[in-house]
Amino acid sequence: MDVCSDSVEAAAFLAKLSDADRHTVEQFRRFLRIPSTSSEGPKNGTYKRAAEFLNAYCIEVGLTSQIIELSPGLPIVLATLVGSKPELPTVLLNSHYDVVPVFEQYWKWLPFGAQMDGEGNIYARGTQDMKCVCIMYIEAMRALIAAQKAGAAKFDRTIHLSFMPDEELGGNGMQPFIKAGYVRVSSVCSDRLS
Repeated sequence: MDVCSDSVEAAAFLAKLSDADRHTVEQFRRFLRIPSTSSEGPKNGTYKRAAEFLNAYCIEVGLTSQIIELSPGLPIVLATLVGSKPELPTVLLNSHYDVVPVFEQYWKWLPFGAQMDGEGNIYARGTQDMKCVCIMYIEAMRALIAAQKAGAAKFDRTIHLSFMPDEELGGNGMQPFIKAGYVRVSSVCSDRLS
């Protein structure tokens, strides 16, 4: 794993953040450093590492979470916030953690270094497609859980997060996942729908 130290400017940027925001940024960078490329992830264990990272992060924020492997080498993470009326159909926020292969000769930064510049920009494969959304979903759930604990919010419907390993290769893992009955879905939010 290529891990580079930050510049003085990047360290100064991080120092300006709240502890919670700095933690989120560092979690994002840890996640980006897992080279879960679609061509190698099932073979070299990086899909497993990415799934374990997401599972642990979901548990950290207060979700129940599990790793489901319907196909060998393709672990799916399912995290849940149970609503006050769990008999209602659920909401599923779907994302993926695989990334397209890297051609390092075209990169100015290390593709999996998750280096940060002085303006807070982070450079790595997966920053936009789609690891950022994985982290955003988890952090949004952290905020919802905090609001619920403070009495500021109540959720009737159960909310699930699913993190798939094979979207860059066609996303064939989603259909068997839904058919297996792990969630009863009323609506899905996914980059495949946008």
